[in-house]
Amino acid sequence: MLTNIEAYDQWPSQPELKCLKAIVNPLTSPIVFTALKSDWVRHRIFRIAVHDERTLNRGILAEWVTPHTASGERRQRLRRFFRWQLDKEHNNITQAAVPSIRRFSKPTLLVWGEQDTNFGPALAKRLAADIPGVTGTVWMKDSAHMPMVEEPAACADAVLKFMRSESAAPAAPPRQVPVVPFPCAGNAATGSKPRRPRHHGTPDAGAQQTLYACSWPGNVRELNHALGRRPSVSSFLQRCRNSAVQSVRLRTDLVSAARRRGRR
Repeated sequence: MLTNIEAYDQWPSQPELKCLKAIVNPLTSPIVFTALKSDWVRHRIFRIAVHDERTLNRGILAEWVTPHTASGERRQRLRRFFRWQLDKEHNNITQAAVPSIRRFSKPTLLVWGEQDTNFGPALAKRLAADIPGVTGTVWMKDSAHMPMVEEPAACADAVLKFMRSESAAPAAPPRQVPVVPFPCAGNAATGSKPRRPRHHGTPDAGAQQTLYACSWPGNVRELNHALGRRPSVSSFLQRCRNSAVQSVRLRTDLVSAARRRGRR
């Protein structure tokens, strides 16, 4: 399920640019973090994310702000994340994932806030056209960027209906399609220029890296937890052990070869 996500080269959005730049700037950053202690300032900043500003009560604002401002380390982490978004080299990383989503045939539901001024309906329609597995788009007519907050019951109902219908349907066989490089278009908001996506390793591995890199910290872990995918500690330790053994063997072989050359 995708809901009002950041995609293509459309992020950061115009409404949030001013705040992001103020947090990244070393001169204004301390002022912003001090001001964020005020409920009034929090409301002024986050009102761009909702259609009905009455949704932003003190509890919700605290839950959104506190995890990112509770300590100096967390404030610096937030600054690094926003600086990464504004960086011209990294701004188009989600654009590099387009070839992968164009071959994603798993059932996908779009739940979209129709009043979103950050990532509006046009972006949802573009995703629906690009992702083969999209089964439909549910429009939240009274929501902006946060439909799960503004219309939680309707949002949950749409997701539950989707999960029930897909659990009853037979699974489709996976398709294997080679990754086709996609030229990044650039973002006029940040001044980024078109560039060719840089992948590491095999094309498939590179595409997967791109998709995972687009996620907020912890999103992949939370998704795996929701799907019941629990990592195996024993398999992880076994991989580490095998890697260490291979490293020792390689070093031993190199030392032996050097000694043989010295004897000659």
